[in-house]
Amino acid sequence: VTPYVGAGGGAVKYDFQQHGSFVDFETRRLFNDSFDSVGWAPSAHALAGADVRIYRKLYLTMEGRYTWSKATLSEDFVDFAPLDLAGFRLGGGVRVAF
Repeated sequence: VTPYVGAGGGAVKYDFQQHGSFVDFETRRLFNDSFDSVGWAPSAHALAGADVRIYRKLYLTMEGRYTWSKATLSEDFVDFAPLDLAGFRLGGGVRVAF
């Protein structure tokens, strides 16, 4: 068993869309529209995992990673807080060493 920990940074690409009926609070009228915000946001992450040797050069791997990231929305979204892109990811797989 080979455990590991790590930290890093990078960028997250996001594409946030809302489609539907909305209320204009000044006139109280309903209107249909689509709002979009697309872009990249900086991110930081921390991770931990382990590789377990199953047979000679064959390994089973598991990793947990938490990413922190927030994105400022486009001008379509007036007075909205930043979009929270943070979250936990658990992954697993098989590795073959050459």
